[in-house]
Amino acid sequence: MSARKARRRRLGMTLIETMVAVAVLGIGSASLFSLLSGISTTNRRAKFQSTSLDVLAAISAQIRDAACDDTPLGVQDDPGLANLNTWTVAPAGSITVVGQLDAAASQFQTNFPMRVQYMVMPPAAPAVLGPRSVDVRVQICEWNHPSALGGATPGAQCVPSNEWIAGLYVREFVVKKVCAEREGATSRGEFY
Repeated sequence: MSARKARRRRLGMTLIETMVAVAVLGIGSASLFSLLSGISTTNRRAKFQSTSLDVLAAISAQIRDAACDDTPLGVQDDPGLANLNTWTVAPAGSITVVGQLDAAASQFQTNFPMRVQYMVMPPAAPAVLGPRSVDVRVQICEWNHPSALGGATPGAQCVPSNEWIAGLYVREFVVKKVCAEREGATSRGEFY
């Protein structure tokens, strides 16, 4: 009988060892899944950051090139700079990198779907010396990602509180636009 009891004890040990091995394997698999999920999120964030900087470079070049002249005849601004304190969500004047941007966009094509909007801020105080300048707030948002409940509404404004809840990314930048003071309607100006 003692041989039988010893055999049963060994079988019991094997069962316990098997259960421990299965538990270790389960914990390892869960850790691996968590790691892969984190890598995927990090890759998506890095792609957004990189693409948003490309979009920022494009729109800030258009903002810098937009007409913003102070002449003896009055202020002559590009239509894209005319609306103060209002989010511009569609191309206006010479500023066209606005609205939905994706692989099919005509103004700026990207494989990472984004929305771009900007707001021209009113000057805090008139310039005492030198040219007039304005700050332009630019928001770049991810859109149409499956993590958004039902997907982001195409063309909707970037709302950081809503976007973060939905798991989407939002970046905001400020671009300074310096206007040209011109002595005459045809002079180059550029007193700065």
